[in-house]
Amino acid sequence: MNHVLLGATLPLLVCAALYVRAGGRASLRLLVLGPIAMGLSGAWAVVPDMPRVLHDLPWYVELHHHPRCNVFWLHCWIDRDEADWAWYPVAFVLLGALLLAVAWREVARTERGGGDPETQERPAGSAGRP
Repeated sequence: MNHVLLGATLPLLVCAALYVRAGGRASLRLLVLGPIAMGLSGAWAVVPDMPRVLHDLPWYVELHHHPRCNVFWLHCWIDRDEADWAWYPVAFVLLGALLLAVAWREVARTERGGGDPETQERPAGSAGRP
C-alpha cells in the first residue's frame, strides 16, 4: 500500500499546484485526469510486485535484485528500509476522500452558478489557464 501512496504523490502535488494556481478551483479536466495520473503512477510503483500476484516467485526475486528496480518510483529502495505502518490504509482512504471532497465542491459551485473554471472569464491582469 505504501508504494501506491508514494507513487501517487507526485501527480497529487502537481494537481495541488494547479488547484492553488487556479484560485482554489478544479476544472473537469483536472478532476478526471488527476486521479487517472495518480492511479497510473501508483500502479507503476508496484510493477516489481506483480510477479508475486502471478505466483512467479523466481521472477519476483529477479526483479527485486535487478539494478533498475528503482525506476519504479524507488521501489526496491523503499522495500529495503520499509516498516509496516498502520496509518497507510488510513492515508489511502484520506487521499480518496480528499479527491471526492474537491470534486463535490466543484459540482456544488457549478450548480450554484459558479460556472466551470475552464470557461470562466479571468480577471484583467491574470495570465494562463486555470
